[in-house]
Amino acid sequence: MPVLRGSVTFSRFRADPQGERAKDVKRWAQRSLLRHAFEPIDKKEDDDRAAGWVEVERNDRTEFTPSRVIFGEYLLASYRVDRLRVPGPVVRAELDAWAEQYEAENAGPPKRSERRNQKAEITFKLRQRAFPVTRTYDVSWNLTTQEVGLWVASAGLVEELMVFMEETFEIR
Repeated sequence: MPVLRGSVTFSRFRADPQGERAKDVKRWAQRSLLRHAFEPIDKKEDDDRAAGWVEVERNDRTEFTPSRVIFGEYLLASYRVDRLRVPGPVVRAELDAWAEQYEAENAGPPKRSERRNQKAEITFKLRQRAFPVTRTYDVSWNLTTQEVGLWVASAGLVEELMVFMEETFEIR
């Protein structure tokens, strides 16, 4: 959480609100964040990445009560990205073990299509046991001066965060 402690690498931008913002900023911020709140990865689906807003102090909460999101004139939230990865060497080792067993039982190596199907099955099984890697990136927005701080250094992630903020808060 670089906003509250840690390293100090960030990008700064100015927000340009599009359209009318609600008079009750706290309620508007809560509704906006809730619409794009983080949802965990469903291991039964093909998606290996999930992203969304979480509270800045607890990366597992998505309630966004005003006292946890609005700090004076600042809106503080974290952008959480979960990635689910199955290590390639583990898949290869499992596939090689299966291929050896197949060869012993059938007196010949498996066909390419059989190997491909088995690889998909092994990946699916290992995916069910894998744990997602979680990263959070803090965002601070001064609602008075419209200055936005993205506490991340990666250019690709800065671009992704800017687009996500535009969708969430209807700004440019």
